Amino acid sequence: MKLRDVSINDRSLLSPEKKTELEELIVKTFQKAQNKAQEIVAEKTKEILGFDPNDMASMMAGGGIPGLS
Repeated sequence: MKLRDVSINDRSLLSPEKKTELEELIVKTFQKAQNKAQEIVAEKTKEILGFDPNDMASMMAGGGIPGLS
């Protein structure tokens, strides 16, 4: 899921010249938070599994899963 656009329709909330800037900042902030959350998920997954699931291709090519013979 990705946030691509935000639209503020209530003109009483801010001046028209700041509307676009604020909408863009909201999208960028949300995307930054989402990226950080994905990084944390990847770190925790690696901790739980004991290996990086992104390295599955090298494991299948003969590297093996750490801790397994």
